[in-house]
Amino acid sequence: MTHGKSGAQAASTPQESTPSYSPARLAHAVGDLILDKKGENLVVIDVEKVTSLADLIVVATGTSRRHVLAMATEIHAMAKQKGLPLLGEEGLDQGWWILIDLGDVVVHIMQAEAREYYDLEAIWGDGEVVRRMGPDDVVA
Repeated sequence: MTHGKSGAQAASTPQESTPSYSPARLAHAVGDLILDKKGENLVVIDVEKVTSLADLIVVATGTSRRHVLAMATEIHAMAKQKGLPLLGEEGLDQGWWILIDLGDVVVHIMQAEAREYYDLEAIWGDGEVVRRMGPDDVVA
């Protein structure tokens, strides 16, 4: 399912009326939401100098298909509520790996097996990890 500026929705562009969300602030908010929903092994990677596709990539692990879908649903709702761009979503039908494109921030929520197999941290290894929350970290 892809969302974008098309048809009647192009006339009302709430995402353009909310310039207060910098990519860093958006990635932080998404990360906080993931942690609130008990997402695991959160990593935010700054890829601005590596690719023009996004400024930041957020990667997190869900414990099950239902958990991955629940986190994706919450991120979708947050983007809609704040009028942020939701340029695309992939993987909702399977819940193994869900990609959410928020423009300058791309979110990957994966089950552990998918995360280990695809190893996005290695793929984006030239980027800078700007936030990491592992299983032993305590969220304040």
